Amino acid sequence: MLRGAALLAGAAAAAITAFALLPPPVGAGVRAIAVQGSSMAPTLKAGDLAIVVPRESYLPGQVVAYRSPDLGGTVLIHRVVGYDGDRLVLKGDANAFADSYRPSRDEVLGAMAAAMPGAGRALLAIMEPQWAGAAAGGAAAVTVALGRRRRKALHLSPPLVLGGLGVGIALLAAGAGGVLARALLPPTEVARTPVHYGHGGEWSYTAPSLMPVYQDGATARTGEPLFLRLVRPVTFTFRYRPPAEVEGRRGHITLYATVGDYSPTGWRRTIPLAGPVPLQGDETAVTGTLDLAQVTALWQEVAQATGLPLTAARLEVTAQVHLEGDLAGRPLTDDASFSLPFRLDERQAALEPPPDGRVQGLLAPAIDRTAIVPLERPREVGLGAARLPLSTAGRVGLYLLWAGGGVLALAAGAALLALRTPAGLAGLLGAPVVQAEGPAPSEEGAVPVAGVADLVRAARAASAPVLAYPDGSLVVRTAGAAYLWRAAEGRRKGREAPRKGAGA
Repeated sequence: MLRGAALLAGAAAAAITAFALLPPPVGAGVRAIAVQGSSMAPTLKAGDLAIVVPRESYLPGQVVAYRSPDLGGTVLIHRVVGYDGDRLVLKGDANAFADSYRPSRDEVLGAMAAAMPGAGRALLAIMEPQWAGAAAGGAAAVTVALGRRRRKALHLSPPLVLGGLGVGIALLAAGAGGVLARALLPPTEVARTPVHYGHGGEWSYTAPSLMPVYQDGATARTGEPLFLRLVRPVTFTFRYRPPAEVEGRRGHITLYATVGDYSPTGWRRTIPLAGPVPLQGDETAVTGTLDLAQVTALWQEVAQATGLPLTAARLEVTAQVHLEGDLAGRPLTDDASFSLPFRLDERQAALEPPPDGRVQGLLAPAIDRTAIVPLERPREVGLGAARLPLSTAGRVGLYLLWAGGGVLALAAGAALLALRTPAGLAGLLGAPVVQAEGPAPSEEGAVPVAGVADLVRAARAASAPVLAYPDGSLVVRTAGAAYLWRAAEGRRKGREAPRKGAGA
C-alpha cells in the first residue's frame, strides 16, 4: 500500500511537472526566466523571476520573452508595443527605443504570467559553476555518510506518511490549477452584472382663482385643491432628472391628461397638453395648460350619453419619458411614466393621496430601475465563495507548487530513511515499535521468522509491540512465544560464535 502510494505520488508529481514544462502542444511550456537587466524597470528589476507561458497570440501591452539573434541568442523580456506586419515590435519600459529585432509569434517563448521579486537571484546562483559543484559535492558527502554510518531507526506510521503524501499531492494539484488557469484562461470575463439607476422628477402646478380663497390669495398652487367654480386654466410643470449613470442621454417627454372613472375597464379620454420635448442636460422641464372647464364638459357629455351619475371621476396628469443612452457601455432604451392623480367631483379636483398617505411622494416621484448588463471584468477563479483574481491565483499557484514539492520530498525522504532500518520498515507496515535495551534473545529461545512483514503480522495478531534491539534484531513477545527476526548478517554471526568456542 505504501509503495503504491509513493508511486502514485511520484507519478502525479512527474506528470504535473512534465505538463507544466513540456512545450505545446504536449504541455503548457512554462519557463522561469531570471531578469538580469534594468530595461523593464520598474515593472521588473534585476533579480526578479518571470514565469512565461506560450499563448496563441500576443497583444500590445503584454510582456513577452524571446531570444534575440542580434545579441547572440540572449533571452530578452520586453513589452509588446505594436506590430510590424506579422512581427512584434517590442520595447523595454525603461528604454527610449524599440528593440532592433522584431520576432514572429513562433519565436516568442511566452507571455509573462507571474513575477516573483528577488526569486531570480536564487536561480542565477544555482546556475553558477561553483555553487552547482558545491551542491553536488554536499549531496555526495551526505549520501556517503548515510551509507556508512549506522543511523538510529526512524519510526513512522503509515497514516503519517500517507498524510504527508496526500498533503503534498493536494498542494501540487492546487498550485498546478492556479498556474494553468493563469496561463490558459483569458485575463477578463464577461459577467451579467446588475446595474442600478433611477429616474426622478418634480411636479408643480398653478391656477388663477376668481376669488382669493387660497394661501397666496387668488392663485392656487401645488398641493391645493382646484375649485371648479373659481379655477379654469391650470398650468402643470414637470421637471425631469435623468439617471446620471446613463451616458449620451437622448429622448423626449410628453405631457398629457387622462379623464375617466375609477373602474379598470371604464371610460377614458386623453387630452394632450405638451410635447414631445427633447431631453436637455441634467434637467428638462415640460409645461402644459389644462382647462378644467373642458374637463367638466367632457365628463358631463359622457354622463349624458351613458346615463351614468355625476358622482366622481379621476383626473390624471402624466409625464411620459422616453430615454435612450449607454449604461455601463451598453445601449439602453427605457420608458418611465410619472403620474399626478386628482379625484374629481362636481365641486373640485383634489390631489388623490397615495396608500401610504405621503403626498410628497406624488410631488417628487422617483423610479428605481435595475438593468442586467454584461460587463467585462478581471477574471476570478476559485471554489464557492473562496475566489481570487486570476493574476493572484497564478502567483499563489507557484508558491503552492513549491510547497507541495517540498512536502512530497520531505515525506518521501522520511519514508526512505525509515526504510533503511528494519525497525523503521516495521513502523511503516503499521506495527508499534518500541526501542529495547540490552542483547536480543537467542534463536534457541525464540521462534525465528523469515521477514519483517511476518513479524508485523504476528505483532498485530497478538496486539503486541515490536521490540527493536540495538543490534537490529526485532522481537515480538506474546503469551505463548517470542518471535525473532534477525538480519542475515546477524544470523550468520549467531551460528559462527558456538563453532569458535568449540575449536578453542
